Amino acid sequence: MKKLYIFFLSILFVVVLVFTFLFVTANDTPVNNWGVTLMNYTLDDVGTYSGIDVFYKDSSWYAITSGFDGAFHGYVFVNNGRFWAQNSTIISGLPDIGAESSSSVLEMGNDLYFLSGNSFGTFNGYAWNGTQWKVNSTINTTIGDSGLDSTTEMFSMNGAYYLLAGSDQNRLDGYVWNGAGWTVNTSINKTQIATGIYSKASVIYINGNYYMLQGQNTGTFYGYMWNGTQWNVNTAINASLPDIGSKSCPSMFIKDGILYMISGNNGGLFNSYKYNPIITNGSTGFVFPVSSGGSCGGWNTPSALYLSDGSSGFSGSGLTTCDFLNFDINIPITYNITNITFMIESQRYVDVGQFNVELSWNGGVTYTTSNYSVNVTDIGNYNLYYISGLWGRNWNGSDFNYTNFRLMLTDKTGSQADVDAISINVSFSTPTGGGGGFTSCASHNNGAWYIPKGCQCYCPHSVTGLLDLSKCSCYNI
Repeated sequence: MKKLYIFFLSILFVVVLVFTFLFVTANDTPVNNWGVTLMNYTLDDVGTYSGIDVFYKDSSWYAITSGFDGAFHGYVFVNNGRFWAQNSTIISGLPDIGAESSSSVLEMGNDLYFLSGNSFGTFNGYAWNGTQWKVNSTINTTIGDSGLDSTTEMFSMNGAYYLLAGSDQNRLDGYVWNGAGWTVNTSINKTQIATGIYSKASVIYINGNYYMLQGQNTGTFYGYMWNGTQWNVNTAINASLPDIGSKSCPSMFIKDGILYMISGNNGGLFNSYKYNPIITNGSTGFVFPVSSGGSCGGWNTPSALYLSDGSSGFSGSGLTTCDFLNFDINIPITYNITNITFMIESQRYVDVGQFNVELSWNGGVTYTTSNYSVNVTDIGNYNLYYISGLWGRNWNGSDFNYTNFRLMLTDKTGSQADVDAISINVSFSTPTGGGGGFTSCASHNNGAWYIPKGCQCYCPHSVTGLLDLSKCSCYNI
């Protein structure tokens, strides 16, 4: 009996030792890397040469997938079930455009565009009319023949729209949108190295920087960061991503403050990964709105304020107010908001223009009452004016998501001010210590930590010795 007891204790010790080793090993590695996730759950096998683009529209996340047959498949993400559900509406109007179709979706102001390549190297363009996609010859005009198996990545960067088109030619062709079509741009495709044939790019904005993941024929991923003039190799953005098979085809997106990547490949399946953590202390950079609310009486062309491009929106001659919304801001709910900066690009005519700015965190139901205002003093010249602060309240990351955050701009003087653009920059810091000031889902009892199902912990330190989550940030996912 004594020998059996000793044997049992030995087995228990080994189990505890193995568990501790696994936990320590998992948390002793750099936290800024990719881990496998189930974000690809219920995305169907499309055959061979799978491609995907994930995008946000009308308060929902959508995915459009494609394969060798050229047909498109639509999905909408079901948050409560945490899976993708088939959705025929989001692909309504999209025909079979030929084998190996590979697409991207881009929102320009109030318009949504779809651009896809195929095995012939041609490009097909469509615009969303509110219920379906309609052929649009503008979005694919003036794009040169990039070669066979063309791919697309449309994105906005620093107030301009760009296209990176891949093919079988061991390069990415770069274009910039000129308002009526795409113009060749030899700066946006500058990189330190060539990455192989059948390249497909995905660009994302994180913590003040633009990053690019590039898939290609061998199945590996290359990482880059934009330095203002070209893409420089960046090993952090592709760290720990495996070779997933030939023709890797990534799509990065930020959902609920977490950076995800889903990629297709030659086998027709989809692989998904999550980056831990997505961001650290920093700021979002200045982000423009993409739409305005119903309360815009007296404003002429409020959509002109969505971009710094020289087009002007005019306030009326009386006290005029306009709500701006759908800022592309993604901050984890657990992060601490340290500052909010409003920027307006404006000029006055005769009188000094005074703008009042209030913010909403619940979709416009309630606004701050801070009376924060800015005076526009220069005549005949556009200048930048700023307001910084917290608008009299404590904020969290979810207050700034696509649905909740709104900005109300009021011309208090009624001087018919001329405004070119408005934007918001949100500064934040990572949570620290035992839940970081938020309700932690991990519990501590009798000297041991317990992590229930659905609880996720970020540990920005090296864990050694016994299991200890006192400096980790844990919250429900």
